[in-house]
Amino acid sequence: MWRTAVVLVVLFTTSLTNAQNISQWVGQRVITKYGTPLRFGRQVVYVDTVFRVYKVDRVKGDWLWLVAGGVSGWVRSSEVVPFDHAVDYYTQEIRANPGSASLYLFRGMNWTGKGETDKAIADYNEAIRLDPKDAVAFNNRGNAWWDKKEYDKAIGDYSEAIRLNPRFAGVFYNRGIAWQDKKDFDKAIADYSEAIRLDPKFAGVFYCRGIAWQDKKEFDKAIADYNEAIRLDPTFALAFNNRGNTWSAKKR
Repeated sequence: MWRTAVVLVVLFTTSLTNAQNISQWVGQRVITKYGTPLRFGRQVVYVDTVFRVYKVDRVKGDWLWLVAGGVSGWVRSSEVVPFDHAVDYYTQEIRANPGSASLYLFRGMNWTGKGETDKAIADYNEAIRLDPKDAVAFNNRGNAWWDKKEYDKAIGDYSEAIRLNPRFAGVFYNRGIAWQDKKDFDKAIADYSEAIRLDPKFAGVFYCRGIAWQDKKEFDKAIADYNEAIRLDPTFALAFNNRGNTWSAKKR
């Protein structure tokens, strides 16, 4: 299972944006500036609203073709920054603007992306101290506690994020995963159901709720959720796999 990690990112380019160095982008891991759409021709194919590290697959002029999982599209080189440079950039910005909660939040997300969970938590702590009403910071710190398998602390942060923003579908989903890891399947299902109510096109939530139903041996409900996950995302291999396992449990 995976979790929703949200960050409102404003990132800046480095000297690699110079036209004479444009070919150096190929193969690099990059992050788009927040809100930058990925395009195909004139059509917007994806607008990034979560923290996502892309790989530059190819270059055309000053346009970069980015790929991350099932998401891909073109962006201008001026709209991305190398992932490996982001922490250093934010560290410099924090020195200049130590009262900015957002800068700590952004650096925390980059620490998370590098697998530096304790450093991420330290930055989220400071972001929350500076802005205790930021639901995103609580959600992301909850994700970091989840990474450390400290599920009660994760649930506490997710609950505070929900209190601050009760329409935050992703955090219901995240808390559901934490409840599921604690084997409290009824609470997990309740949170997944609320996430689905808020975002009925989120295939991953149907998949996770299907697992919870499967753990409760309510196989027909599990199959129904896997069916919906597959309908929403026909490439969702894990949903096919788990549906097959559930049919097997029913001797079908």
